[in-house]
Formats: sequence, structure tokens, C-alpha cells
Amino acid sequence: GEARNVCRIAVLVCEIRKSLVGKDVPGNKGRKYTFEVILFEECANMIDLVALKDFLVLCQLRSFSRASERCHVSVSGLSRRIQGLEQWLGVPLFDRRKAALEPTDAGLRLQAVATEVVYALEGLRKSVRTDARDRQQRIRFCAPHIMSAVFFPDWIPRLHSDFRDAKFSVESDNLPEGLALLDEGAAHYAVA
Repeated sequence: GEARNVCRIAVLVCEIRKSLVGKDVPGNKGRKYTFEVILFEECANMIDLVALKDFLVLCQLRSFSRASERCHVSVSGLSRRIQGLEQWLGVPLFDRRKAALEPTDAGLRLQAVATEVVYALEGLRKSVRTDARDRQQRIRFCAPHIMSAVFFPDWIPRLHSDFRDAKFSVESDNLPEGLALLDEGAAHYAVA
């Protein structure tokens, strides 16, 4: 729902920004938009993941002092992060006039989207790191079909006893294709 709309808006903003390349920058006589200028402006307007996480903690605890302790940041630092989000959205996220800190309607909407976004990004980060660790620990062999059927079934368990953290894979193919895998880096060792 709303998360998809945010993505559509981001794509639209990027398309608009790309159409500006080569045109004059308002307020800067003679300066033209370049890809670098546009990228800098986009980066300056990006939401910080840490700010979103802190916002979610503040929504949960409804107290700047308790949220700042949980987020390991000063109250003023937390306040600046929330102000940055408010500036980015253009509206207040919390009603600070009440005795207890209450999210505004915009704050509640951001909370729903931020929860999904943070969860998705943390999942992506974990998955990418796991994949990278797996690639570092995986030793890939290539061998002719007969070697894969006769030699590796007895040898792999012995390798596991010596290299407990490593993962092993065997690509069965004919010798020329196996050597090609080795040349391409798709296999670490060829057994013939």
C-alpha cells in the first residue's frame, strides 16, 4: 500500500531529477545541473535508517529521555533526528503540547511504513551478509561425473572433519567444461 506509493514517488523524483541535467540551477547563475549535483541533492534529502529506527523507538516509548537512552544518543541528538524527519516530510510527527508525547496522523502513517521498511532492510542486510559469509566459507570443486559419483562421497566427510566451518560443493561435468569453470572462477579446484 503506502510503502509502494513511497517507492513510486521516489522513482518519479529520480525521473524528474534526470530531466534536469544540463539545465540551470535556480539561484546559481551559470551553474548547470549535472548528475553529481542531482545525486548530492538526493543524498541530502535521503532518510537515515538510524533516524527511522530512533523514530520507531520514540513511538514505542513516547518519551525523548527514555528513547534517547535506548538509542544510545543524547536527547538533543534524538530531537535533531526527529526534526530531520519532520523537515523531510514537511509536517510534525509528534504532538509535543500534550503531557504524553503522541504521534500525529502523519507520525502514525510514517510509523507503519517505517516498520515495514526497517524490517525489510534489516532482513536484506542479514541475507546479504549470510550470503557473503557462505561464499567465503564455500569451497567449490568440479569433477567429471564418474569422480563425483565414486571419489567425493567418501572424501567430503573427511574434509568436513578437518574443516568444520567450510561448506563444500561439487559440480559434475565433463572435463573441458569443468576446467572452464575453474578458469571462470566458478570453481576453486578441478579433480580429474
